[in-house]
This record gives sequence, C-alpha cells and structure tokens, in this order.
Amino acid sequence: MTLDQASEDLLVVYSARGRRPIHLSTPESARAAGAQGWLPLGTGTAMCSVSEHVVGSIGGEFRVRVLRPAARTSAVVVYLHGGGWLLGDIDGYDALGRILAARSGATVVLANYRKAPEHPFPLPVEDAWAALRWAGEHRASLAGEDVGPVPLIVAGDSAWGSLAAVTALRAREAGGPRISQQPLICPITDCDRDRPSYLDPANQLLLSADTMAWSFDHYVGEGDRTHPEVSPLRARDHRGLRTPRWSSPATIPSTTRDSPTPTDFVPRGPRRRAGLSRPGARLLRNGHRAARQRRCDGLPRRAASAACSRRCMKSRSDRTGSTRAPSGQPAPKEKR
Repeated sequence: MTLDQASEDLLVVYSARGRRPIHLSTPESARAAGAQGWLPLGTGTAMCSVSEHVVGSIGGEFRVRVLRPAARTSAVVVYLHGGGWLLGDIDGYDALGRILAARSGATVVLANYRKAPEHPFPLPVEDAWAALRWAGEHRASLAGEDVGPVPLIVAGDSAWGSLAAVTALRAREAGGPRISQQPLICPITDCDRDRPSYLDPANQLLLSADTMAWSFDHYVGEGDRTHPEVSPLRARDHRGLRTPRWSSPATIPSTTRDSPTPTDFVPRGPRRRAGLSRPGARLLRNGHRAARQRRCDGLPRRAASAACSRRCMKSRSDRTGSTRAPSGQPAPKEKR
C-alpha cells in the first residue's frame, strides 16, 4: 500500500516515539501511555459555555460534557470517542471536541461511557444509547435559547464509530430519536480479521492486527463477535439509515480497523440489504487520519487530502479506464 507523504510523515512521528505495542500492555498502562498522545493538540478553542452532566445507564452512570461554541448553535452532535473500547476519555478528547464545535457551529456532546474490560459488551453500547437519548431529550436546550428544533447527529471514530453505527440502528428500530447524519471515522463495523486491511503488512505501523485482537478480547471475550451490536455491518437491514459522511454516497462503512487504507469494499450481501445499487462502492476513509494529523504540528493537511483524492481517482481509472471525477468534484490536475 502506498501512502501520501503527509501520512508517511505521521507514521514516522509515531514510530519514533518507541512505545511499547498496545497488545503487549495491560489496559491500565495502555491508558496511561495513550493520554500523552493528546498533548500536541493543545487546549482547543474557547467555548461560549461548557457544562457537565451525569447520565444514568444500565447498572451505573457516566459523565457527558457539553461544548457549545455560541449562544445559539445549528445542531447537536453526540461524539463517541475512539480507543478500542478500552482507552480514552472526554478529557483527552476535549480539545478535539472544541475544534469540532468551533468549526461546525454545532453543540458537541462528549460521552465518557464506561469501558472494557471493567465494563465489557454490552454495557458500552447501553451507555452510548443512553447518551444519544439524553441528547435527543435535551436537544432544544443544548442548542441554546429560542433556537427551535435542530438536527441531531451521532458521530464517532474507530471502535466508537462502531457504537455510533449501533445507536443509529437502535434509533431506527425504536422510532427515535431521529438522527440527521452519521459521521463515522474509520469505524470498526465487523469482526472479520481476514480482510485486506488486516492482512496488509503496511497497515501494522499505526494499529496492528494484534492490537485489534487484543481489543476484541477485552471487549467481547468469549461472547458472540458476530452479534450486530458488535459487528453492525452484519445487521439484517441497513435501510432507513442516514448516509454516513466521510464515505461515498449511499454506502455503509465496512472498515474493520482504523488503518489508513482505502482497499476494502462493501461486501455484496450487506450492500444489497442496504439497498445499494452501485457495485464495489469504495469507502473514502480519511477522517481518522486527518484527526490524527492535527495532533502533529506542521503536517500539510490540505496536501494530504489532495493526495488522497488523486489516489482515489487513479484507482477509479485503473478499474474503469475513465478519468472522470466523482459527481460534483473537478478532476485533479496531474503534475507534469
């Protein structure tokens, strides 16, 4: 797999740190090491208001932090942070949450859900669902006074992109709350570790297959990993869901680990169940990489995005013999 220069630079930064592989660590030591990774992001953007609340869930409770960038906002985003179901918290993701709120103009709700192995599946699912329902019930006040109804968005990255997908399925089955969008950044949507993104040696630099196995073992243990609330790609029906952002139109996410690779395809069975007509719909999974790039000063984010677009265009040309750009996008100019 060939990466653009910005991604290669990012991997060099991470590998130079010489950290102990996560799968050789205990959850406690991995959490302590992971907390240091957020330091380059800084403190984030100042907010109009920041508040914390306690939300009840099955067998316990957890905190949510509400980041409101202005007196009135245009939407409410429930953001479920990544960390392999074990790592991370809303303090580590606070700066990123502030950046998302400031740039989107939306109120961001960070959920500090309980984590495995102390709280294995299905408790994290229940916490994510409780956070979404709480935000839905308080949507008007979260967006500010006299705003009226605003869109409710559920988003997440990596393992908790999976939980965002699961809560969207639950909301559809329960008849609400109504979700307007699903921004999913490299969500883990299936337990199948035989996919190309797992087996490609180049994908073992940032997050290895061994680390993914370690995460699944702590999260599910001997439980059923094909359960649709562990592997939402295996849900019987994906129709009626809002199209995830950061993926090609009318597709469902299929990446099984947060690796910087665009090589996986949506399997035919789930594609048909989701009502997808375009065969081989390729996902554009670059949100997670972009989020991580912001943690290292000086990396050329725009250059990385342009390089990814060129790579996707080349892949399209290799498959179809056409250099036509996707609808609504100009064809990138090739350097001579």
